[in-house]
Order: sequence, then structure tokens, then C-alpha cells
Amino acid sequence: LVLGGVAALPFLPAILPASIVSRYFDIGNMADTSTSYRVGGWQASLAMLKDNILAGIGVGGDAWSKVYPQYSLLAMESTPHAHNLYIQLVIDLGIMGLAAYLFFLFFLYQSGFTFFSRLSDEGLLLPESLGAEDVPRSVDANRNIRRTRSDLRIMAAAPLCGVIAVLVQGMVENIWYNYRVYLMIWLVTGLASAAVRTGTALVDESERGEGDSEAYTVDVMHFSRGSENKAKKSP
Repeated sequence: LVLGGVAALPFLPAILPASIVSRYFDIGNMADTSTSYRVGGWQASLAMLKDNILAGIGVGGDAWSKVYPQYSLLAMESTPHAHNLYIQLVIDLGIMGLAAYLFFLFFLYQSGFTFFSRLSDEGLLLPESLGAEDVPRSVDANRNIRRTRSDLRIMAAAPLCGVIAVLVQGMVENIWYNYRVYLMIWLVTGLASAAVRTGTALVDESERGEGDSEAYTVDVMHFSRGSENKAKKSP
């Protein structure tokens, strides 16, 4: 997929609208008003950050509108925000606010990567006392287990990928300025956390299964479909 995307780059100008192509080639061109506007905002914001790095100026447009004019450049007398999420967080909340947010992201992705690592174990979704190689499951049971593992991975990865996209865009824009986008970002973050916690609970439950030597039951819950598939073996 990556190689295909790289190979398609030369053909994008013929596919994309002319306005998007023009905007792409204007990146870094200081003669472009959008570029110069953003760079001017960054310069003034960095000066604000330097003087308010510990405690910040406070959250909200009122605090920004009162402090920013003291640092604005002649060509950039007004702007609603810093056009950078991370600079904006330090200006609003101080360096500890940014640190708290980064710690939150660290634990969010740590739990996600740990969950993915656990799902790579072929013995998951089976009773703990039974190894995957010891269970003569039917073709359907094997398919259900693989599909459930795939569903869990997708449902955990999708919102995490969305959060990564937001973090990348945050390098050139204060995406939290729009409160509708702000709400959506935290909803997606909550979905990422919920998917990992619910999936982890499912895996923990399967590992604590009734691993009886006389009879056992392998329960496979279809996480994304809200249904259960059960494979049973009688002595």
C-alpha cells in the first residue's frame, strides 16, 4: 500500500482539484499570504510561550485576545490562536499542561500496543490451561477465533489511527479551536480507550476459562457484531 501510494504521487496533479494542487506547491512560499500569516503567528506565539511557559495565560479566547496584542507583529496584528496545538497548550496551560497531555497520550498508546501484543498470541481466546495446539477445533471455530482477533485489532487500531492523524495536523493548526472538532477528538479518544479496555477484559475472561480436563468450552465473542459464537467439545 505504501509503495502504491508513492507510485501514485506523480499522477495526483491530474486527479486533484487545481486549488489543492496550487496550495500544496505554495507550502513554504512566504509570498503566499496563508503561509506568511501562519509563520507570523508562530513567531508571536513563541514569544508569548517564552514569557508564560510555567503557568500559561489561561484557557479561552478572552485571555488570548488580551495578551496576544502585546506580542503581535506588524504584519500579523491579530490571530485567534497559535496555529499549533502544542504551542497553544503551553501558552494556555503552561509546560505542565503539555506534559500532562503527553503523559495521557503515552498511556493511551501503551495500553493499545500492549493489547496488540497480546492479540498476537495464537493461544488467546482459549482457556488458559489449554494451549492452541491441544484443541482440535472445527474449521468454523478456528475461523471465528481468527475473525474475533481481527475484529479486536481493527476496533482498537481505528480510533488510535484517528488520534495520530489529529496529532500530526496539530503541528500546523490549533485543531481544538473549533469546539465541534474538539468534541469529536475526545469522543474518538474515548472510543480508543474503551476498545482496548473492553477487548482486554474479553481476553482476560477467556484466559480464566473453565479449563477442565473432562470438558471444556471455547467461547468466542464477536466484539464488533455484538454476538457470540461457541465451540464445544464433549468428553
